[in-house]
Amino acid sequence: MGYNKGLKLGTAFTILIVLVAIYYRNSENVLQKRLQALIHGLEKLENKHVMTSRPKVAIGYGVCTDVYINAKDLLNYSEKIGQPQHFDEINTELELLKSFAYYFRHGAAAERYMANRTLFDELVTKARSFPSSYTTIGGNAAIMALRFAREGCDVTLAAKLTRSLHQMIPQVINIVGGEVKRDDIHLVIEYKHGDIWGPYSSARANRYNT
Repeated sequence: MGYNKGLKLGTAFTILIVLVAIYYRNSENVLQKRLQALIHGLEKLENKHVMTSRPKVAIGYGVCTDVYINAKDLLNYSEKIGQPQHFDEINTELELLKSFAYYFRHGAAAERYMANRTLFDELVTKARSFPSSYTTIGGNAAIMALRFAREGCDVTLAAKLTRSLHQMIPQVINIVGGEVKRDDIHLVIEYKHGDIWGPYSSARANRYNT
């Protein structure tokens, strides 16, 4: 008797799970259909209005150089790091390592200002020495300018750049603002899901920016 009752409950529970799965699957399908309908509607609206001239767009001022490097290449773990710790800004190499450990173990994104310019320059030089490192145009204004230009707009970007960074930006973008000797640089320290750094394993892929 007890066996039959348990069997019935188990069967009912299984059926319930199947029904819930079907419900959520149908809900997801409905959402996908709505999104597709919205996209098609926007495409039709776009095709109805043909541009007779290039829209003019002016953007400023955030432009920088982003230097990307794998965390395991740039940062070496050592026992002196001790307990991971949060800092509002970074002044020493030990603070950097403690701060990186603090976010790395949770796979959390972070961006910290490094007040120690000498240390920052040394890190950038070291990062660029690795073949895996690469450099891109960064900054919200520059990224938006590139996108608008790709969409066919007549773009003016207001920013002060070094000559080397100026040469990286497509010539179709008009740049005003003058020249500087040193670009703003963001050092982007990346890691993958499951990367090991000392006793810590990253919960997800992310990056630590300075």
